[in-house]
Amino acid sequence: MADEEEATYSEEEEDNTLVNSAVVEKYKTAGSFCNVALKAILEQCKPGAKILELAEIGDKLILEQTEKVFNKGKGDDKIEKGMAFPTCVNVNSTVCHYSPESDDASPPLVAGDVVKIDLGCHIDGFCAVLAHTVIVADDLKAEVPASPASNVVAAAAACNKAVTHCMRPGVKNTDVTATIEKIAKDFNVTPVEGVLSHELKRYIIDGSSCIANKHTPDQRLLETEFNEASAWTLDVVFSSAPFDTKEAGKLRQEDAKTSVFKRSLDTSYQLKMKASREVFFDINKKFQTFPFSMRHLDPKKGRFCISECMKHDLVNPYPVLKSKADETVAQFKTTILLKPSEIEAITGVDAQKIATDKAIVDKDVLNDCGRSLQLKKKKKKNKKKSGAKDDKKDEE
Repeated sequence: MADEEEATYSEEEEDNTLVNSAVVEKYKTAGSFCNVALKAILEQCKPGAKILELAEIGDKLILEQTEKVFNKGKGDDKIEKGMAFPTCVNVNSTVCHYSPESDDASPPLVAGDVVKIDLGCHIDGFCAVLAHTVIVADDLKAEVPASPASNVVAAAAACNKAVTHCMRPGVKNTDVTATIEKIAKDFNVTPVEGVLSHELKRYIIDGSSCIANKHTPDQRLLETEFNEASAWTLDVVFSSAPFDTKEAGKLRQEDAKTSVFKRSLDTSYQLKMKASREVFFDINKKFQTFPFSMRHLDPKKGRFCISECMKHDLVNPYPVLKSKADETVAQFKTTILLKPSEIEAITGVDAQKIATDKAIVDKDVLNDCGRSLQLKKKKKKNKKKSGAKDDKKDEE
């Protein structure tokens, strides 16, 4: 009996799916903290703002909020929490992974800059992430005039919101990719190649099950169906280049130094330098399996540590990626919970008001994306019939 109780307790303890209400609470708490941080950053996205200061606002708010919750555990029961992705501020042709270091000398923002904010938070390893695009203006509540730049922002925002309705149990990842491409066609923009949306699991921000932003022959992804009680990111990234423009929507590495890294879980090595060992210890303690920025490390020892870690494959880099100079890129990323009863987007805020003459018109997309976020509950089998048969057998 004792063994059965221990086994049952163990199974319950290991339930890291959305069937477990405690897991849902942690995901949603992390998501709410992401939203608070994003709103604070957006309020400062005005002409004259400095990129480093915007990034610091995001990181500070994530850490301040996580310090206030889930503090009852001690020792081995203490719950880890903090940043799941360092705040990145990507301006204009810089598309992703620009997380400014403490000595950043980027020019201040000017009106018309297209800024992509990317950040993440975790509670007990259950992470929520988001990305949002804003066009810098003195009055962020005013409607943005129609232009190729504003059109691509409107397209990415509309696509992210619509496709959320399609991510339901039984639907295939390839179906979602096809829907993203149809919406891009309606707005006459191009999906960016190489962008992946991942299934989320505890301490895993980039699960092996993925959704491609754009189908390409050389990118082979395993076709999979969405499962009930799973968590996903939906990362939509569009280029302003007209749909089907050759060589459009392709990213290249920027000359900027890589500042975002993630610990490699497949490699172990005893670092030779004492300073490197100290920094690597802090990386494991503060960030666990999640990406981090160079500005979070010791300013003197950090770069030496990362250099030695790179030589021995102890960390994986997130290089800064850039689009062509004549393309404007917009990104909207949301964390979505496929709960047994509903589909719930837990990160993201409303996009700017944008004037555009484009809209989703594809009939199949309108039908698929027009479905309710509420999921129909499975009907329970009628036990009365089987019970009645058993009664008859007993009578015989």
